[in-house]
Amino acid sequence: MTLGPRRLWRQSAVYALGLWSTSLASAVLTPVYTRCISADQYGVYELLSRTTDIILMFARMGMIMAVLRFFFLVEERERPTVIGTALTWSIGAGLASGLSVWAWSEPLSRRAIGAGYAPELAIMGWTVLFELTYLTAATLLRVREQVALYTVAAVSRFLLAIAANMILVVWLRRGLWGIVVANAAASGLSALAMTAYCVSQIGLKFSFGQLGRLLVFGAPLVLTGVPTMITNVGDRYLLNLFASAHEVGIYSLATKVRMALSLAVFDPFVFVYAAFIFSIAKEQDAPCIYARTTTYLAMVAIPVALAVALFSPEVVRILAPASYGAAAAVVPVALLGEFLWGIAAQFEIGIYLTGHTMWKPVAAIVASVMSLAGNFLLIPRYGPLGAAWAYVGARLPYCIVLYLCSNRLYHIPYEWRRLATVGGCGLLCYVLGSQGASLPEPLSWQLRLGALAALPLLLFALRFPVQEEMGRLRSALQSAVGYMRHLGQLDSPGPG
Repeated sequence: MTLGPRRLWRQSAVYALGLWSTSLASAVLTPVYTRCISADQYGVYELLSRTTDIILMFARMGMIMAVLRFFFLVEERERPTVIGTALTWSIGAGLASGLSVWAWSEPLSRRAIGAGYAPELAIMGWTVLFELTYLTAATLLRVREQVALYTVAAVSRFLLAIAANMILVVWLRRGLWGIVVANAAASGLSALAMTAYCVSQIGLKFSFGQLGRLLVFGAPLVLTGVPTMITNVGDRYLLNLFASAHEVGIYSLATKVRMALSLAVFDPFVFVYAAFIFSIAKEQDAPCIYARTTTYLAMVAIPVALAVALFSPEVVRILAPASYGAAAAVVPVALLGEFLWGIAAQFEIGIYLTGHTMWKPVAAIVASVMSLAGNFLLIPRYGPLGAAWAYVGARLPYCIVLYLCSNRLYHIPYEWRRLATVGGCGLLCYVLGSQGASLPEPLSWQLRLGALAALPLLLFALRFPVQEEMGRLRSALQSAVGYMRHLGQLDSPGPG
């Protein structure tokens, strides 16, 4: 089944509901965590979570992307075996990971986090099993495009997490331990339900031949994951080393806010786009579709990033008490890094289409080297803000190297002028709007809202929309006006 561009954006919107429900649990619970535990313990929880992510990366072995690729390449009768093989691997790898973390929790906690957190780390280790099986089983819903069922599953997971945290963290006041147990319980129940559904639909067929093909494709992605993890989470460990867990807590809150960009735009889009790039690859105009999609992605992401950056002080005040106030200054820089990370997925299409995944580690290694250098240089002097700038300094060369490697394998005519236009206008509006930070409250809000509203006006003034897009916009406006007139005629009283 071919996933066209319009369907891509429509399904991205539907998948967004499911992905938002998962990330919304983190957003909703952040004010609870910041008020029920100290900033130091919040930083410890971030280190526990990131340590689990690292273990999950090794256990996953690139299986999710491998399944999405081979599912569409094999004959239909072999497709259940592809997913069943990946699910069997995930269960085995998850069990091995959980047992290993449980056995080595004491020395691992002492070296990576700090003494005294071995019980929490042992529990977090089992979430590797839960997350790995859930993600692999949910791949069945993705390839079948069962967006409604995926959304129901994600919303149920969200409600489980909220309920468990309300009981253990808010009611019983179990602090950090309660947070860890509540989230592990919600993850485990969700994984059990999703795995049961997957097995009931396709069974649990296994093939060593399919496993070999999946690992050959996915293993290089693990090599990419090692330097990627250095770039993505190494700053937390270095902040803990050079500063304190309190600084990790401040930085973690800023990263939670920056993730609004991924939550609103990149996560739902990339979730569907992974299947989209393979489903239209044989079409003659595929390169142009990829290029135009990149432009539209930037056009949607930049206004969201601008809004979050301009109102980051208010967002931080809502999410946390005054002791976290320093996070507001970190958010705009962190958002820039998040944008570069999200848009980078558009520059690796050729790597996936041609199967040359060994090139992705090249870009990831460059980014990790830049990240380490930036963190060692900037964190001792600037703390969390230095970590945010180091992240930006790592993501920019990552995008450049990905583009150079991928476009040699598969040429895509990116619309660089339009990308530069929307990026430059977004930056200009942020510079103007941020001047209101020191102004009295009513004037400050007016200036920032004015800067946000100026972005689309600037784009139209600079002729950002092409003629085809202007025609579609006029048609949409005419349809909207006609619909409103129709409603007005229905509401008007008839002759008496």
